[in-house]
Amino acid sequence: MVCASAAAACQPIEEDPVTPSDETYHVDDGVWPAVETRENGNVVPYISSMPSSYWNVTGVIWSSTQNQLDKDSATGTGLRNHVLFQSLVGLSNRALQEGTNDIVLWGYSSSEGASYKVAHDWLDAQDIRCLGEVNPLQLALKGENEEGSLRKLIEGYVLTDLEGNQESISVATVAAHVFNAIIVDEVDEHYFKDAGFKMLYDCRKKNLKDAWTAFKDKCNNQALIMIPVWMGELRGYAIEHGLFCFNILPEREFKGKTNMILFREVNGWLAPNSPIYGASNYDEGETDLVISRFGNNWVPLDWGYNTGITSLCYPERKKSVKYGGYNPLAIDYSITDDYDFVNFYLSDGDNVQWELKDFYGEWYNNKYAQSTKTAFGMSVGQLAMFNPDWLQKLFNEQKRGCSVFDRGSYYFIDYLGEKKNRQEVLWQMAQETAMQMRAANVRILATVSWDSTDSKASREGYQAMIDANDQLDAIFTIAYNPYPDSSEDIQWFSNRNGIDIPVIRTTYAIWNLGDHNDLDQGTPAYIAQKLNQHKNQFNLICLHSWSKFRDIGTSPNTLGENIPNQDDYSFGACIHSSGAAELCIKRLDDKFKVVSLEELVWRIRMKYRPDQTKQLLGLK
Repeated sequence: MVCASAAAACQPIEEDPVTPSDETYHVDDGVWPAVETRENGNVVPYISSMPSSYWNVTGVIWSSTQNQLDKDSATGTGLRNHVLFQSLVGLSNRALQEGTNDIVLWGYSSSEGASYKVAHDWLDAQDIRCLGEVNPLQLALKGENEEGSLRKLIEGYVLTDLEGNQESISVATVAAHVFNAIIVDEVDEHYFKDAGFKMLYDCRKKNLKDAWTAFKDKCNNQALIMIPVWMGELRGYAIEHGLFCFNILPEREFKGKTNMILFREVNGWLAPNSPIYGASNYDEGETDLVISRFGNNWVPLDWGYNTGITSLCYPERKKSVKYGGYNPLAIDYSITDDYDFVNFYLSDGDNVQWELKDFYGEWYNNKYAQSTKTAFGMSVGQLAMFNPDWLQKLFNEQKRGCSVFDRGSYYFIDYLGEKKNRQEVLWQMAQETAMQMRAANVRILATVSWDSTDSKASREGYQAMIDANDQLDAIFTIAYNPYPDSSEDIQWFSNRNGIDIPVIRTTYAIWNLGDHNDLDQGTPAYIAQKLNQHKNQFNLICLHSWSKFRDIGTSPNTLGENIPNQDDYSFGACIHSSGAAELCIKRLDDKFKVVSLEELVWRIRMKYRPDQTKQLLGLK
């Protein structure tokens, strides 16, 4: 997640004022409405059957050309090859679930990321036979009697013009599951005509509105794929689960037109608390505000690969996935009055695709993570469903002093469901989040508000989360822009057992804002200066995941650590995340003690609710 100042410079579409009404957000006598929840909080669509064999499909993903749009490029490369592959994935996975197929496809490369290697190893460990390597065109054209052929699953093809009409890719994604068809671009159509395939639907002149009008009633409204027109990712997942596929921008770049009006209609059609998988290349805040108001939630998964296989049969697989937990009795509470305490946590824990890819190396295993006791937000519930073995590996490799908290999915808690029945939507979300957190033994939750973190709407959201989860130790929160607020106190809410739970605001954020620092956000040196001058005893510092810095020693220049044009440099060549925390810590006065997130929470509870906390811990 980025703040509004860093989002794409698109003008938001005018709609209702974005100020929640205090009269709307209330719960009479703490009684929430009766709602249905999904079993064990299992919200991710999945396949419940196991295959007997699989293909390693090459030349598709983990490639710099997988989404290249060039009609003159060789067949078997670029975006048209990628969407052909995705349609084969979707049809084979759907047929596996229906019991008419036992072959699946794994998008393969020898350089696949760590989480995908874990999932691939799990697949092999199930005694599922690998049929070898094949490319999408070879596989699509295999005769019905050839080993490993999928021909019997394919009723024909839908035709795109990826270069002439970029939106035809979204139309084709939906049409593919409606017609049980593969996706073929007109450049490659002759291969399929010659092989006897029949064209079932021509998408070349169709747009997203056409797809919605024609196929809305044939789509599953329990989830949505949101992906830019220039990407092939997630289209197989849409096909296998019969989901509508949405692009906010009609073309690769913003040229003054969006599909935001239709986006509102589609969000209204979705069932409450539907996950929206993928990414928007439009303004992030505007996009998520629409999603939140209609009672849905965004799961960033734009670069998600092999999702149908990594999530195979996850309800059983995730039962054993557990976080190691924390023992608050190990804390020396007698020194609480002697220090000011600080914890640094990493932003963007809702970003599932990142946690399945680059997160593990540069961030989770950052060389300064342990010394700075960095806390890591993760989309615990989503990771447990999409790749349970990977989440367990992350838990197992947690460094001493570091913490894990649940960041969930991306929605604004103060606006969630206001266009539907907010209390029903909020209470369903709270209960399903609680199920996911309890199952994984994660006890701290982070939330985001669009407006103030202490508005009546935000407070209602915190109360729902606390009422639903008697194993919740704390919530901490940010606002969308700016993230932190050093001026506000801790809020307290009683759970249903009468135990008071703190809601802790982020105090400061370490963020490369370029040529300035801004109130409670800025460079490591600037935040160290703010901490040294401030009187807060308990401080929670957000490390903006994408900010890059340099070491300027003891220089008092509070802008000197910023790297100009930081996007021109790799993370490996810069100081970032836990490294930025290290730069800050070196400048702090001796009165500060860096602690884990759990220790910060329990010190707060002991300081402000000593009798209750001692009783809870069996200390009196």
